[in-house]
Amino acid sequence: MKTTVKILFLLLFAFVFLPLQAQRVVFTYDAAGNRTTRGIERHPNQRSVPFEDVMPDPFVEQTENRVIKIYPNPTRGMLIIEISSNENNERFRAVIYNMQGGLMQEIESFTGTTLNIDLFAYPPAVYVLQLRIGDEVMEYKIIKQ
Repeated sequence: MKTTVKILFLLLFAFVFLPLQAQRVVFTYDAAGNRTTRGIERHPNQRSVPFEDVMPDPFVEQTENRVIKIYPNPTRGMLIIEISSNENNERFRAVIYNMQGGLMQEIESFTGTTLNIDLFAYPPAVYVLQLRIGDEVMEYKIIKQ
């Protein structure tokens, strides 16, 4: 009886706890050093499995008056911009350019804290998001998958 319990305990330990320790998060980067994918490496002999349902960490920029969050980047279609500390209810302008400088989309003078930009119709590429907040102009690289 004791031998059976020991064997069951070892099997339980081997199948439950050891695989958890063999997992690790792996990242891949493009030539410019930007993180492009995140995955889990389950076992040393298997390839990494991508996180399909996990949203990447937002890009966060802290300025003097506000915090700007842009996510998900890379995106498959919907880009979300959150701008906090809009106490003066300033007007914002968001413009999307392709890498050749062509105007793709322009959202004039929105107020509020969250803006959803629909990129579903655009082909996979790298785009430039330009935000104008009062006199400030900020540009961000957006990757559309």
